[in-house]
Amino acid sequence: LLKLSVPPELSAEVQLAPGWKFAALDARVEARALRARGVPLDAVSGRVTFSGTDFRATEVVLHQGENEARGSYTMDTATRDYRFLLTGRLRPAGIDGWFSEWWPRLFGNFDFTTAAPEADVDVQGRWGANYLSTVFISVDAASAAIRQVPFDRVRTRLFIRPDFYDALDFSVTRGPAAARGTFTRRVDLAADAFRSMDFAVTSTLDVQEGARIFGQSGLDIVEPFRFATPPRLGISGHLDGPAAPGGEP
Repeated sequence: LLKLSVPPELSAEVQLAPGWKFAALDARVEARALRARGVPLDAVSGRVTFSGTDFRATEVVLHQGENEARGSYTMDTATRDYRFLLTGRLRPAGIDGWFSEWWPRLFGNFDFTTAAPEADVDVQGRWGANYLSTVFISVDAASAAIRQVPFDRVRTRLFIRPDFYDALDFSVTRGPAAARGTFTRRVDLAADAFRSMDFAVTSTLDVQEGARIFGQSGLDIVEPFRFATPPRLGISGHLDGPAAPGGEP
């Protein structure tokens, strides 16, 4: 799981069973310039315990550029089931390597270049079986963009499986205008295609600017309309994609 460029600093107590067989480990570890499951990290520290098949890293402090997060990591080394909890300033793209393509595909729609967002992440799954992954994540970001549309603030709470994205709540602000709502997006992993989406949004954003999030199709819909003052909109709908049971209408 770990590739170390520099020998770590550690203080450890090891218990040996009869026959000098390994029984348990309890250690404090500090490591620099490492890769954890393919993700480069500047520094990591924490307490590590290991006994039988139970591996635990607690009191973890993680540094990666501007990212700084605290949390824990647990794993059953027999089944490779894992769970990690992280909270702090964290760019989702910084941990792309811990997931298959669905993670960067989702967060590729967001631009957190200006500042790393405040994030709280709970990830469970099994290494080697990404389809079993489940993620709860909350993000609160200043000066972020969604699909190249800039906002003063973006906040969201998401539940994610590789084929299912549920925005339990999201809100954006831009000057005095704002939008808030929910959406559920489904994809067909086998076909690698969009299946369907349900959404409900209330908005006081400029209509043309808000429509840019949906690309050219969104701009085409609102093109005939011009407002001296942005209206208050309530929008809800269902969209089918190429992988929907009846195809894309």
